Amino acid sequence: EQDISTSVPSYDPSVDLPLTSEILGDEVQPFFLDEEFDYDNVTLTPKFTAGEIATIQELSKQKRVGSGTNVCELHD
Repeated sequence: EQDISTSVPSYDPSVDLPLTSEILGDEVQPFFLDEEFDYDNVTLTPKFTAGEIATIQELSKQKRVGSGTNVCELHD
């Protein structure tokens, strides 16, 4: 038998981003784009693999089926 993992890894950015402190209040803070970065030519990569998406969809179907029967039982 083959063990199938149902856990989904969390998003882990490949670039170490500096920690920023949270600024409280509703004052607008200045924002600057990196002038050296080419924002028009960014390669998009999926957050999850095809196998992980299939697992998520299957678990979602199971939750919907399970929650649907519970709702009916409550109304009887």
